[in-house]
Formats: sequence, structure tokens, C-alpha cells
Amino acid sequence: MLSREEDIDAHALARQGWTISAIARHLGRDRKTIRAYLRGDRVAGVRKPAGEDPFEAFVGKSPVEWWGLGSGCGSLT
Repeated sequence: MLSREEDIDAHALARQGWTISAIARHLGRDRKTIRAYLRGDRVAGVRKPAGEDPFEAFVGKSPVEWWGLGSGCGSLT
């Protein structure tokens, strides 16, 4: 994520004719990140939402429930 200041700098340097690679080196960022901001695919200061949590199904459950073990297998404690 670029800060608002870095975004302004990247756009100013691009207007001056700097290449994406040169801007990325100057700002210490990946060139794909710079390209995304210059194209308008990303907005400075806004993070994209995280995906779904793959462990959400396990939160609050005991190991017995995780593996779908019924009461017929005896105590695991």
C-alpha cells in the first residue's frame, strides 16, 4: 500500500517521464504496485479487504468436533 504522499510522488514522477521501474526503485516499492496506482486500480491509503478466514469453521470447536468424531470412539482425554 502506498501512502497518499507516495501516490502523489509517483504520479508527479510519471508526468515527468520517469519509467515505472525508476519510480519503483526511487520509492522502494515493487513496480507492479506502482503500475496499479498509476493505472487507478488501487487507491492510496485504502487496503483491500482480507479474504475469508480458512480457520473460521474451527473456531470455538473442540478437536473431537473438528474431525467429526462421534461419541462412539471413546474419550480422547
